[in-house]
Formats: sequence, structure tokens, C-alpha cells
Amino acid sequence: MVEAKWCHEGYIPTYDEYKINGMLTSCCSLLVTTFVCLGDFATKDLLDWILTKPDIIRAASVIARVLDDIGSHKVSIHF
Repeated sequence: MVEAKWCHEGYIPTYDEYKINGMLTSCCSLLVTTFVCLGDFATKDLLDWILTKPDIIRAASVIARVLDDIGSHKVSIHF
């Protein structure tokens, strides 16, 4: 909803604002949790670690979000 609010208000977020929102809206944490839970190595400690949002998951979330935005931008240019 934050991005919709920015768009409606004509607000252009700073990179840091965009990055923080991008980490929250990326599905990377969900995918990591799902992948871990499918394996026999899923433990409470591992799931607790994922919930602390370690740097590797935050970085992967930002990368996934930026790649998604690049793909969306390429599609919107063609239409």
C-alpha cells in the first residue's frame, strides 16, 4: 500500500525508502522459509534465525525486488 500511496501523491521516494519497502514486499523471506520447511533440516532454531531477517535474506530480498521491477519496466515499455 505504501507504493500506491506514493503513486497517488506523486511522491518519488528516496532509494533508502524504496529499498526498505522493497524488502518488506519481496517474497524472498517466504520462499526461503518454504524451501527450508520442505527439507528434513528444518528446526525451530533455523526458523527463528530466518525471522531475525539476517543480512543474506535482506540482500536477496532487495535483489529479487529490483529484478522484478526491471522486468516490469521492460514489459510496460512494450505496451
